[in-house]
Amino acid sequence: MNNIYGAQVFAACWVDIATFYYTDQSVKYYSSNDAALLSTAANIIRNAAPPALEWVFVATWPAASRFGTASGGNKFQIMMAKAVDGHSFVCFFYESLSWSYGDERAGFCDGIGNAYELPGSGSGDFRNLASGSNDGRAPGQWCFRIDRYLAPTCADSNPCKNGGRCVDSARGPTCDCSSVDFTGTYCTEKIDDCAPLPPLDGCAPPTPRCKNGGTCVDGVRSFTCVCANACFSGPTCETLNFVGFQTPVVNLPQVNVVRPGQSVSMKFGLGCDMGPNIFARGYPGYTSVPCDNVPNGAIPSYIAASTRWSSLSYAPGGMSGGQYNYLWKSPAASQDAVGKCVLLMMRFTDGTEKRVLFQSRN
Repeated sequence: MNNIYGAQVFAACWVDIATFYYTDQSVKYYSSNDAALLSTAANIIRNAAPPALEWVFVATWPAASRFGTASGGNKFQIMMAKAVDGHSFVCFFYESLSWSYGDERAGFCDGIGNAYELPGSGSGDFRNLASGSNDGRAPGQWCFRIDRYLAPTCADSNPCKNGGRCVDSARGPTCDCSSVDFTGTYCTEKIDDCAPLPPLDGCAPPTPRCKNGGTCVDGVRSFTCVCANACFSGPTCETLNFVGFQTPVVNLPQVNVVRPGQSVSMKFGLGCDMGPNIFARGYPGYTSVPCDNVPNGAIPSYIAASTRWSSLSYAPGGMSGGQYNYLWKSPAASQDAVGKCVLLMMRFTDGTEKRVLFQSRN
């Protein structure tokens, strides 16, 4: 709004608007020196030390629509006031802002290059003027001293709410909401840290912050997950609480020596009874590897363990909340496994994988 046509301008909604779409077509305006009205205006301008006013002018737009559309009625006012000591003030009052196209502006300029725009001018945040304010006024009330140009500072015009930090700028106060759990122009919009994550492809349903039935607890720009049961842990309850493997199986990097075709009892716990469907599709599986160079990364090719020669059972109780027993039959000698190491891989439904190394000897 800087230096518009070289004139002094006060604008509550600088855009092409119309009022003739509604029954009440008129823009109402009046001036007054009524004592009761002057007192009310003075208290709005400055609650702590109201100025002694001698005159006010008020203009009201009861239902303003964007020209060329029936976009709904924005209701707002401008009030200009002159004090006995010569100071002048302007107030912008926004009762309701039901529409915004992102290019509306509000503020004032002195015609010689000095201007001030209200926060949100020229953006989609313009509608927030109805809920924001400065100097602790009621929502929708914005007042400024204008007898000499001076961009408001945080000391005399702080629009930030909910602990937001006010920052002085050339255009007046702005709000830094980074340290509070609110966002928006004036830090008025509560951040829901537990809101589900939107899908990357835009098609799948949103993903809960906490997995596997965990309960999300909203924090200050953070969240914590209370896991639903003892089966899962981790920041988002994403990890199975694997306990094992237990005797007689030893864990990597140690090697388990077995006979070809021997049945091996592999005992482990998950913290609770997860039922029989604990393995990812295609697992457990195994592959031949060098005994002295066991791979750590992904193994693209492996043999799925035969369900004919393997089984899974569960026994409740114990320190780990119950115990699974996976009975696996090692490769027979005819499978050319004698003298070589076999890496058995158990991948669970949560994506974690546990591996055990076997060596067949007659």
